[in-house]
Amino acid sequence: MTQPEDRLKTQLKTMMDISRAIGMLGGLDVILNRMLEIALRSVRADHGAILLLDPHIKKLVYRAIKGERRTKKRTELKPNDVDGKSAVGWVVMTGKSVLNPDVKIAGHYRRNFKEVKSNCAVPIPIEGKIEGSLLVESTKPNAFTPEDQALLEAITHIIGAVIAEKRSLLKAKALSEILTNMSGTEPLSERLTKAVV
Repeated sequence: MTQPEDRLKTQLKTMMDISRAIGMLGGLDVILNRMLEIALRSVRADHGAILLLDPHIKKLVYRAIKGERRTKKRTELKPNDVDGKSAVGWVVMTGKSVLNPDVKIAGHYRRNFKEVKSNCAVPIPIEGKIEGSLLVESTKPNAFTPEDQALLEAITHIIGAVIAEKRSLLKAKALSEILTNMSGTEPLSERLTKAVV
């Protein structure tokens, strides 16, 4: 096979893997971890992370992290600012992907691991807003291509759709619980008063 045929085969396999991951039973963290694994494998990355914007602290928090030398749990990692200093912060701030073939000369790179030579960060759109970033890193310079970036962008659109669906399901469940708790023999005005107070 030629290189373009190999890349197309990889992209199609990636989309099939994502379809299976979405169909998995489990919470959002399980699905995000699986999708990150698929993304890393698809672009031959050494490390990667999915970060989502926490609206309370207005910072990016790690929701999934994978790869070599990633020994800390995601909850032990400090949140990232939404700024131009890091690739993930810049991506969320601008809504544009960034491909850094050499992180030493990159304008948007915060060095966390000295062995990282190149990276790519793409935005995660959720219901029309940029609310996160997918980051992949390599120990090799020039590891990622514009085609890899395009594939990662397709993956993040799927991630955004999955997150939006999970949020909708949680809202529906919460509304159902409220309505269930409000049922009874009391008049509706009394039940509403109790629910508010």
